[in-house]
Amino acid sequence: LMKLVDTRQGSIEEAETALQEALALFRAHGNEIREGAVLRELGHWAYFRGDGEQSRQFVSDAIALLERHPPGEELASALTRHAGTFAVATQPHEALVATEAALRVVDELDLPHLRARLLQYRGIAHHDLGDIVDGVQDIRAGLELGRELGDLSTVGIGYSNLATILLSRSAQESADAYAEGIDFTSARGMNGNTRWLMAERTWPLYDLGRWDEIVRDVDMLLEVRGVGRGYLTIIALTQKALVLLERGRTEEAAPLVDDVLPRAREAKDLQVLVPALATAAALAVAAGQLASAEALAREVEEITREGAAAMRARHLPELVSIALVSGASDTAHRLLHANYFDAGRPAHALVAARAVVAEFNDKPAEALELYEDAAARWSEYGSVLERANALFGTGRSLLALGRPHEATARLHDARTLYQELGAAPSVGRVDDALARATSVSA
Repeated sequence: LMKLVDTRQGSIEEAETALQEALALFRAHGNEIREGAVLRELGHWAYFRGDGEQSRQFVSDAIALLERHPPGEELASALTRHAGTFAVATQPHEALVATEAALRVVDELDLPHLRARLLQYRGIAHHDLGDIVDGVQDIRAGLELGRELGDLSTVGIGYSNLATILLSRSAQESADAYAEGIDFTSARGMNGNTRWLMAERTWPLYDLGRWDEIVRDVDMLLEVRGVGRGYLTIIALTQKALVLLERGRTEEAAPLVDDVLPRAREAKDLQVLVPALATAAALAVAAGQLASAEALAREVEEITREGAAAMRARHLPELVSIALVSGASDTAHRLLHANYFDAGRPAHALVAARAVVAEFNDKPAEALELYEDAAARWSEYGSVLERANALFGTGRSLLALGRPHEATARLHDARTLYQELGAAPSVGRVDDALARATSVSA
């Protein structure tokens, strides 16, 4: 079994090849305990490869085998992985049930390293149900337990889970947690964890406007041997494509979207699928393909109806806008109706999306109030682009209300932020609005 351990330093393909060899050996010798352990490990690597369905099947097969025997660490590990599968797939109700079932076995066998993982999965589920405070507490507890045990892998994963949850509260807090995790893992030669954290860190970096860092980090990740077309490249390439789109470089973004979207669908994981669909929808709008854009926005609405408010909110203002300009007001209406959080990024996104709807429905006074609220919220949260979008909306609303002098100040503020981001198309749109404001003032 040492070969299985060694493969963690190699590529996904090398790991799976070694595991399949081990699986054949254990089956040939009728060793169901070890066969179950290998199936669980294959589920782990299938997830990294981006095949969510196969990952879940491997783990389910492992549990079915291991439950034929007295409970042991192999079953506890498979049950823990099963709970984690629901947690990362944004199925919080199922995750809580699976976590409690796994905890009963884990605590009975006194396996604190698995308890450390399960606390994190429970934290993710609590967050996805709107309880950010308890979610963060559980994940921190799991991370610290892993640290006390010297379980480096659990600590590395813990930083990923913590930073992801903090993304709902503050872009800077999330980025800081990722940076701490990258420092921790890189100092200990945990290269796989480091690369994973670097890929996910592109989420808060996008909000913070550190777009050049995103492009640099993604290009660096793609050069690493063994990364291939695995799960983390779906995350990384989607974020790079978003940057390219906002900067007007649609011809460079298109092949990236064509690459990641089918792989994100195959992964069946909302944290990669929703951004990929939203990016593809934005690309379709840029290409004038409004029917395709609306279909993609509708797909997001359909897959985030149950317990996925945080994921639905990730690109909510943009998706609502896409649905409206595509003539699908019903999709826009459904996107707005979910059990969104009362605070944090999802709440801010909902305010911004309502502003988009008010402006579209020619209610400039209502839109102005909502855009101003959104601008303040995004400023506190730390999203440069969303703040710029809200300021631009404020300026347009003031123009519609016949207040060009006030509009000009907001438009200049938005232009400055877009300019800092290198978002040339948005700069051009603001310049057009400024020209209108000047014309009205004259």
